Amino acid sequence: MSANVAGVPFVPALLGRPRKGMARYAQAFGKVKAMENSLLGPGSLQRMAELPDTRAIWIFLNDTVYGRWFKETGERDLDLIMGSELRSTFDEVGKILPSRDVIELFTLEHDVINLRHLIKHHLENPRSKSSGTSQSESRRPGSSSSGPSSGNAEMMPDLDPLGSVGPKKMQALMELEMPENAQELPPDLAELAREVFKTYQDTRDPSSVDTELDRGLFEELWKRSDNLQSPFVERWLALRVDMANIRVLLRPRSRELDQEVLERIIQDRGTIAQKKFLELAGTSLEKRIIMVEKTHLGPALIKGLKHLGETGDMGPLENDMTDAIFSHARQASLFPLGVEPVLGFLAGKVNEARLVRLVITGKANGLSAEELKGYLRGDHV
Repeated sequence: MSANVAGVPFVPALLGRPRKGMARYAQAFGKVKAMENSLLGPGSLQRMAELPDTRAIWIFLNDTVYGRWFKETGERDLDLIMGSELRSTFDEVGKILPSRDVIELFTLEHDVINLRHLIKHHLENPRSKSSGTSQSESRRPGSSSSGPSSGNAEMMPDLDPLGSVGPKKMQALMELEMPENAQELPPDLAELAREVFKTYQDTRDPSSVDTELDRGLFEELWKRSDNLQSPFVERWLALRVDMANIRVLLRPRSRELDQEVLERIIQDRGTIAQKKFLELAGTSLEKRIIMVEKTHLGPALIKGLKHLGETGDMGPLENDMTDAIFSHARQASLFPLGVEPVLGFLAGKVNEARLVRLVITGKANGLSAEELKGYLRGDHV
């Protein structure tokens, strides 16, 4: 395998650094390697892109692992099927691991998405918590729609099914006082919720909710990474920090922020020094793009950066950033045993779901086979 995948340099020294607790994952290694055989290869994805329409793609997927969810749900709901397959994978792998730390590297962001919905719901509907009617009652056919609970039920967001707290429980928490009942959440999420509410109460700044949740997410992710004690996992997470910071730096609403505000948003522990981002406060988009181009990630992101500079559209850059993170994860196969192959498999599964979704939605929106193949960069495990 090349030491430099999609422009993301691999650090050979990672192979020689100590990897504590490697033996704990030896038992899971064989199972995970067997599960890798069910991943759709590049040829399958290319074939999907060549099919004439979404109906043909669904027929094709019926003979893959995704087909079981057609039978179980009785429908072809893209969100439901992708979510069901990923959750099943996380649960199955979780059963054979000594801890869920590596699983939570993938699921915590979904927990935070739901926590964001929960907190914003309570901030926007402060009186909804006094309702005496439950979510399920307000949604029953024939129930009255005149009361406050029914109105709040209609406002309920679509909750992410991949979090550790299921959508049903999260919806139930919408009816409880927060943060007084935060203990109903897992301890780490409960503490984060309390911190977010306190910051908002101190500042009355709605943007503090997103800032504190993003900060809290990476703090929790780093706790899991530190538990795993793998330099390879640390670098993978550091790349995720880089991409989050680049996203903040380049999005339109961040370009007018001063250094003090930017300092609260930009995360540390990335492979690109935090100060490089802070030095660009108040500068033009052009200067920000040039800074990113000059980093070690520049080659991996160059096409998306150029497109952003010419059109203002971050779509291709988002794909490049996702590909760059995955390019590092797929090098996990260089490591015998340990947690690294587990991370590589889970990253491959998440990427597979992303690409299947991309092909189906792209085909539904009229993209040609060649256009779709442009997004299938051959980086799939």
